[in-house]
Amino acid sequence: MADEKSPEYDEKVIQHSSKSDESDRAETESQIEVLRAAGIGLGENDPTEPVLTLRMWMIGIVFCLVVSGLNTLYTLRTPSITISASVVLLLAYPLGKLWEKVIPDWSVPLGSWSFSLNPGPFNTKEHVLIYIMSNLSVYVRLGADVLTEQQMFYGYRAGWGFQILITLATFLIGFCLAGLFRSIVVVPKDLIWPGVLSVTALTTTLHNVGQDQVQSSFNTWKISRFAFFAIAGTASFCWYWFPDFIFPALSTFSFPCWIAPKNKVVNQLFGMTSGMGLLPITFDLFDNAGKTYSAKKIVNSATGYKLDVQKYLNYSPVYMPIVYGLNMMGLSFATLSALLVWSFLEHRHFMADAARRIVQLLKGSLPGRTSTVQNDETGAKEVPVWWYLIVCAVALFLAIFSVEYWDVELRWYGVLLAIVVALVFYPPLAIVYATSNLKINIDIFCRIVAGFVFPGKVLANIWFFDIGYITTIKGLYFAQDMKLAYYCHIPQRQLFLVQCVGMVMGTLSSVGVLNWSLDNISGVCTSAASNGFSCPYSTTHFNTSLIWGAIGPRRFFSNHIGYSALLYFFIIGAILPIPVYYLSRRYPNSMWKKVHIPLFLGGLNYLPPATGMNYGSWAVIGLTFGWIVRKRAFAWWSKYNFVLSSALDSSVGVAGVLIFLTVFFTGASKHFSWWGTKVYKDTCDYKSCAYLAIPEGGKFGV
Repeated sequence: MADEKSPEYDEKVIQHSSKSDESDRAETESQIEVLRAAGIGLGENDPTEPVLTLRMWMIGIVFCLVVSGLNTLYTLRTPSITISASVVLLLAYPLGKLWEKVIPDWSVPLGSWSFSLNPGPFNTKEHVLIYIMSNLSVYVRLGADVLTEQQMFYGYRAGWGFQILITLATFLIGFCLAGLFRSIVVVPKDLIWPGVLSVTALTTTLHNVGQDQVQSSFNTWKISRFAFFAIAGTASFCWYWFPDFIFPALSTFSFPCWIAPKNKVVNQLFGMTSGMGLLPITFDLFDNAGKTYSAKKIVNSATGYKLDVQKYLNYSPVYMPIVYGLNMMGLSFATLSALLVWSFLEHRHFMADAARRIVQLLKGSLPGRTSTVQNDETGAKEVPVWWYLIVCAVALFLAIFSVEYWDVELRWYGVLLAIVVALVFYPPLAIVYATSNLKINIDIFCRIVAGFVFPGKVLANIWFFDIGYITTIKGLYFAQDMKLAYYCHIPQRQLFLVQCVGMVMGTLSSVGVLNWSLDNISGVCTSAASNGFSCPYSTTHFNTSLIWGAIGPRRFFSNHIGYSALLYFFIIGAILPIPVYYLSRRYPNSMWKKVHIPLFLGGLNYLPPATGMNYGSWAVIGLTFGWIVRKRAFAWWSKYNFVLSSALDSSVGVAGVLIFLTVFFTGASKHFSWWGTKVYKDTCDYKSCAYLAIPEGGKFGV
């Protein structure tokens, strides 16, 4: 664990809830057990270990370029696939060990400075930095979807200059959010960021860190963590071929629907594609004849993608499935207001202290002042706050220059407003993500704000969404990587440099592959696209921007359908945390202390497309391993739980890539067909049959 030399580890900052009662002490001890089980703290920090080695730079940059490009390419395709950073973590290990064994230990002089081609054993710090650099590739695709939407659906080719600058700007804004709020969302010890625990478990397992300590500490199976990882990973790799290719019906194992494929009630009750509970669900928007809403009837290139009001009135307002409307707007509104109120009630003093600390660190780190920059958790110099402020200035310049010079309708004040939205929501979003690994969506909120400020301007809507929402998601990932570096004793200044290089490399790779794909793939972003490159995510963004950008929130909420009632969810969400807060203070040992209103509401934001199957399997697995196994077989859980998680993640990732490239991409899957590949497709669940028929007049509504 880290030492506490830096003032950022002050008790006022770290422990923003009282630890005086027994329940809080038990919670702290439980967190320590979780971290130790994930391999954190098993190895001592060695400050003499090389970090920024040629080996790390070469392997990291190659993976960053390749995986960023492939993930950008795959985001255009359906079915899509993501090469996760856990796959890179697994593949980088043998390459690093091969370099260690093969490359000679030669010193290369560069004037007064020199470096070694092979500085010794491939260590965990190098390995984790390779992972962090390639991890940028997972979320570079978020910006690629918006660029594709603008070029292929709105017909505006802004060119390479705009694409590179705006992509880099959104990266830098997210990077600034994580850096400026580091003392709030990274440093506190009780924010453990569970999303990184499988990474630390796999890293320590591969490098055999603390294995003797683990073996002697727990009286359980004698098999080593590495051997357990190999067996579990191999079994998972083999099994994944069945639900993904050989027997895909297993992935939607709704056998009641197979028995009664035409029964609408059965399919809506038990279906796992469009059915959930007692409510009918579908994923499209509809018109008043029950058909998919045709956006081209009201907005097209001939009108400059501005709304044709008369055609809109003659055609139809937008109708949404009830669950989609309640969730994507009602629950989203309630979640946002609940998040802000909860943050004020629970963390107002902590955030105020941290804000004052940021100002103090900034003043002390300015040139010409007596330096108050302390050492970080590794004993190395901390990153001064003014470094991040310089990055913020560069990001702001790039964003404003991009939208003004290339005239994408989002003016300079729109950029500033979007950044304000990101600044307001980032701290509470990060705190929730750091404790639960759950991202709460603010995308619809950004769309609606842009719709009010820039009515009828679809390009302004998509870039406000990009700068206001996607930057916060990138900021969450940057902060998560900062926490990972903190756990792995990586100096923060070295991490800063690696993340900056990764942003540049990932941007260049993504933009290059995107332009090649859009110019060379036949029929790209259409239903006739070769190999399924129909741009599904950009299509979804396109439909959303048409609603909030072209039709706009004023028309949407003022029609006769009654969607304006969903705005009351803002009030409901703001009220709910208040009684819970006071009840938890009045009865600190009761269940109220464990009730988290924003987390509860935000967890439902994945309905749809998530179904009862997703939530049910999550609950079963979570309760089994997080409660039953941990309680009844704690030694086994401590030794193998996170190793099992990393084995499943990495093996499924490798299997998914292999199956996609060898079976689906080559077209070999077209020649494989049997009952298990078709049975789930012949049901009302798969075809999204509606329970109620269209009225005799052919339309519903007034």
